[in-house]
Amino acid sequence: MIIETFRHTAQNSRVIHIGRCIYCRDINTNGLTREHVIPDALGGGLVLRAASCDYHRELINKGFESKILDDWFGPLRLAIKLKDPKNTRRRFFPVSLRHGATWKDTSVAMKEFPLS
Repeated sequence: MIIETFRHTAQNSRVIHIGRCIYCRDINTNGLTREHVIPDALGGGLVLRAASCDYHRELINKGFESKILDDWFGPLRLAIKLKDPKNTRRRFFPVSLRHGATWKDTSVAMKEFPLS
């Protein structure tokens, strides 16, 4: 059901023109880029055109959103076969393993990643 909802949303995209940064309200008409209300990598279909200034695009999309989508949702996106808009899908994912009181950071191949 959830997978079908994502696919339906992505297929029925809508574009709304904003004309200013939704984060700082700057009206820099040369540098505004689009924003997805739900990230494209999660099947988001609602696009806000001219809605993010260069500063916030870097800060939010490349700094925060990319990390969340790759590290937290990456295995799920692969498992339910959501599209990879930039074709940058990872094959390994970072994990932290605990043995007693000791933690170890490592990477796990997608085919071995625990999804349950």
